[in-house]
Amino acid sequence: MVGGISDYSFGLASGLSANQHDVIVLAIFAKAVKNKIERPTLNFRVIEIFVSSALPIRIAQIIWAAHRILAQNKVHQVISTIWFPCGLTAFLLKPFYRFKHLPCLHGADVLRASLKFKAKPLIRRIAQKADAVMVNSRFTKSMVMSLLSLPPKLVQVVNPGLNPQKYQSPNLSQPLETAQIHELEKLCLNKIVLLTVARFTPSKGHAQMISALPVLCAKHPQLIYLIVGSSPPMISTKPALVQQIESLNLTQVVHIFDDVSTHFIQHALELCSVFVMLSQEVPEDGYCEGFGIVFLEAGFFAKPVIGSRSGGVPDAIVDGQSGFLVDPENQAEVIAKVNLLVQNPGLAAEMGAFGRKRVHDHFFWEKIVAGHGELFK
Repeated sequence: MVGGISDYSFGLASGLSANQHDVIVLAIFAKAVKNKIERPTLNFRVIEIFVSSALPIRIAQIIWAAHRILAQNKVHQVISTIWFPCGLTAFLLKPFYRFKHLPCLHGADVLRASLKFKAKPLIRRIAQKADAVMVNSRFTKSMVMSLLSLPPKLVQVVNPGLNPQKYQSPNLSQPLETAQIHELEKLCLNKIVLLTVARFTPSKGHAQMISALPVLCAKHPQLIYLIVGSSPPMISTKPALVQQIESLNLTQVVHIFDDVSTHFIQHALELCSVFVMLSQEVPEDGYCEGFGIVFLEAGFFAKPVIGSRSGGVPDAIVDGQSGFLVDPENQAEVIAKVNLLVQNPGLAAEMGAFGRKRVHDHFFWEKIVAGHGELFK
């Protein structure tokens, strides 16, 4: 798997291994990416499988691979970091191998499943038969209990964390990446830089931030807004955002970087003045922010953050200390909080320092696993 779930799985496995657990990861990839996978040095075992695009065959391949691991190893606990098809696989195999099953639910996955006639009873059954259900925030716990009819004791909040290894500076061996980094540095020189790192979907609030820029730029002519993200298939909002930027004459203010490297994103976080993501819940379309790990990444780089008073974001931001929570539909409130941070660099630095300390003290995976020792026993 790639993307956020891949980072989550890698971080959790690293944290478990650092706490003296013997970890085997079943890593599932599409055949199309077989020659594109980066394989860093790891402190746990990884078994890779490359699966078919046909769903029934893919599920059968995953079940067979999991069966072989369970048959050849003494496995006490299975953590499925995505409910389908991994949680389904563990659910089907548990009666034969008697392991402890911990499915992980992230928010939007539950919301989307609840909108589908066949998926909702399946995810409910998997969760109800689990030994514990791991969720990423208090918001997700409340949603899971309501939509899946689960008792509070079954649902355990384990806020996701960061893996420090991810932030070790690599050598820039790719000429294209080096050129992009230099372009970014030149763009940010002597500027007030607002940054959003998020996929181009309706729930991420890019349009709301762009709408606030004419007022902000009138007060701060040196302000620019960087949008770093990726375009999901079929539902990308990037074309609409480009049109909005042009209609507001903001082409010299807003700069979009699509499908860039992890190192590029980290460099953008280092260079920004304020990180902002005005995510929103769109329940009818299955969108919500279950937590907001990117706010912790901004904190790692000591940046003040502005996020929505929505979904699981209040678990990621300490309002008034690591940044501010706002109503994403209240443009005046958004503008006021950006102004406050831009006009008070001391406050911005103080909030950034608080966010960085909070990440170091509480949000590295090794410490998160250690703090939930009973769950992973």
